[in-house]
Amino acid sequence: MLVDAGESNKKKFGQLSFSLFLDLLAGYGFRPVRSLITYLIIIFGFMGLYLLNAHYVMLHLGWDEALILSLSSFHGRGFFSQSFTLGDTYARLAAAEAIVGLLIEICVIATFTQRFLGK
Repeated sequence: MLVDAGESNKKKFGQLSFSLFLDLLAGYGFRPVRSLITYLIIIFGFMGLYLLNAHYVMLHLGWDEALILSLSSFHGRGFFSQSFTLGDTYARLAAAEAIVGLLIEICVIATFTQRFLGK
């Protein structure tokens, strides 16, 4: 079966990108502090986005409320009050953060499993 050179290059680029992502995220399991730093950057970054969004909507969040929303959204357990709707920017940010959180959690679990099981 002939493989197009473009497909091969795309596959190698994807593998290289994922490998670089794992290296930056956790140093392939050898630098777990990087995972903690990434976690905090994502949490506080989305907290900042929630606070910026609070200036443009009727419902204003305090810094502690934005932090709680960010933490719960990161772990995919976001909750909303009755004043939020699915079309709100808060809901869209929370969905994006949940996706990022899921990807980071999967990578962290994979790298730590690799590290501790020695595979």
